Amino acid sequence: TATIAVILTINGLAGAYSNVSDDYAKGKYKNVILMIGDGMGPEQVKAGAIYKGEALTMQGFPYQTTVQTRSAFDEVTDSAAAATALATGKRTSNGMVAKDPNYLNLETIVDIASGMGKRTGIIATEELYGATPMGFSGHAYNRNDTACLLETAATTGNVNFFASYVMDTTYQSIFTNAGYENVTAVEEISESTSDK
Repeated sequence: TATIAVILTINGLAGAYSNVSDDYAKGKYKNVILMIGDGMGPEQVKAGAIYKGEALTMQGFPYQTTVQTRSAFDEVTDSAAAATALATGKRTSNGMVAKDPNYLNLETIVDIASGMGKRTGIIATEELYGATPMGFSGHAYNRNDTACLLETAATTGNVNFFASYVMDTTYQSIFTNAGYENVTAVEEISESTSDK
């Protein structure tokens, strides 16, 4: 199971959504962090708390929600359709990443934030081109079309990507050609002069 964190610096994005909390609207919060335990639901959280012998830290977060991520047509949903539902609020077919059933790109929350000039980041403990992280930044008809996913993600906008896996040099070139700097150690992040 992978953990994905989508970080949106959305100061000012509140106006785009009518249901943003009063605290956010008052400027109490500057950033939003959406953490996704890929394949995790309430029962997995409960099991984690039972195993730990106490409530998990995330169970004490002031804002929590659940989302239905059903596929548009299939009874069992895959992670591509689920990530698309989380990132866009729209249902799609299994295997499709941020595309609607008619093969049109869907606007993701990262697209919206980037379009407003906001900085965003995607952190993955799985391959960056996995269906869940790509649901927020890439677009493809087929979740296995790695090159397409990474090419669309690299041109999304103000997105920084962090993954715990070293990416194949062929795929790294997609990002370097789009102006990204590839770093492999935490120390290199603070030394970087690139904004990507």
